[in-house]
Amino acid sequence: MSTIVTILLLIVSSTFMTFAWYDHLKYTSKPLWIVILVSWGLAFFEYCFQVPANRWGFEHNLDPAKLKILAEAIALLVFIVFARFYFGDTLKWNYIVSFTLIFGAVFLLLHSNDRSYGSTLSFALSESVEFWTFPSELRHNRVVTPQNV
Repeated sequence: MSTIVTILLLIVSSTFMTFAWYDHLKYTSKPLWIVILVSWGLAFFEYCFQVPANRWGFEHNLDPAKLKILAEAIALLVFIVFARFYFGDTLKWNYIVSFTLIFGAVFLLLHSNDRSYGSTLSFALSESVEFWTFPSELRHNRVVTPQNV
């Protein structure tokens, strides 16, 4: 049930954001500053649903990586419906294949047995931090030039 609440909040959030990002394409004669202000107004409502969705999901065993992947998949679904009914776009075969692969990733994500918070993400971050560790000269705000490296 908790994942359903998160999904419903994300659907509403994505609907607002899709309109904020793409609605103005039908009104290209409007000045850009007006379009930006209207988009910001719509984005406010997107945040009113996105933030609670993330909080609710996190409090009910969805780690941040799962929340992000779920939000992006939902955003794609909302966009598919939006593009079809608002712009009259049709799905091409390569769009269908691409969406199928993304939704396959979501299926694998939500049906994994790993419930440990961020285990894969923390490993990946620790490995990248080791790789990107700066020399002591950079950590101490010293200027590094090719001559003194």
